[in-house]
Amino acid sequence: MPIEQARWFGAVLAGGFDALVNERANRMRWPRGPRRYDLAILLELARLRPRVYELEIDGADHGFTGMLVAVGNCASYGGGMRILPGADPYDGLLDVVVAVPFGRLALARLKPRLNRGTHVHDRRVRTFRAKQIKLRSADIIGYADGERVGPLSLDITCVPGAVRLLR
Repeated sequence: MPIEQARWFGAVLAGGFDALVNERANRMRWPRGPRRYDLAILLELARLRPRVYELEIDGADHGFTGMLVAVGNCASYGGGMRILPGADPYDGLLDVVVAVPFGRLALARLKPRLNRGTHVHDRRVRTFRAKQIKLRSADIIGYADGERVGPLSLDITCVPGAVRLLR
């Protein structure tokens, strides 16, 4: 990607159900505050369907059909959900979590596990670590650190040492 098109993020890029919820919530004018996201979750659950993802991790094809993909170097997003519980901002690698298809009830049951970071032990969830990711999927707008990035046709690279963090 040319440097003028580069976008930086520091924590987590959402590219699945979570991104769809964020996109819907941002279009809504009512209700205000956190209830907007609760309503957006319910509305997106009603439309839940698996999506086809092209996913290349350090040159290897890991394409899948599923519900969720998140990429980042920090463990949490969305008010403390530990979507990437093993992520370490100091290791120079991106963590990736993907979830293959499951139903609405199973997704609802997974949410409390997201808060604790134990969802990664579910057989429908896979995790990876990498330096470079290519992510593609139709009709999904990616969100990084809660901000709209754009359609999922993204090349994501970890840049070790780009930000100095205090321990």
